[in-house]
This record gives sequence, C-alpha cells and structure tokens, in this order.
Amino acid sequence: MELQTLNGTGRPVHGGDVVVMVTDGKISQPARVLARQQRLHQVDRRVLEQWARGRRPLWEILPSIPQPQKPPRLR
Repeated sequence: MELQTLNGTGRPVHGGDVVVMVTDGKISQPARVLARQQRLHQVDRRVLEQWARGRRPLWEILPSIPQPQKPPRLR
C-alpha cells in the first residue's frame, strides 16, 4: 500500500526526479516487481545498513539510482 501511494505522489505531487522507498524491514517480491515496473527505488534493511555507515553515497550502493548532476553555475 505504501509503495502504491509513493508511486502515485512521488513524481506528480512532490516533483521527485528519483523516488526512493526506505524501510528497515524486508521488501516482498510483488513490491519489488511493482517498483521495477514504475522506476521506483527501494532501500531495505540490508542496503539501509550499508548506507547508514556513511562511507558510500546511495547511487554507489544502488547502481540504478542516477548520480546527482551538478547544478548550473550562476554568473
């Protein structure tokens, strides 16, 4: 249910370029399938632990997440 809500609001309502669901639990196989179909990214307890260590940015842990682009320089 939360994944469906996130899918329905992440981009159109909140303007997200990259939509990520974070949980300290496990992610079911149907949720993984839906996320893949809808270009949603998921962080489960295993990935959250790696990310929380703070040694690597999320786009290195989850290669499907694009690396942020540098904002244009102001003149």
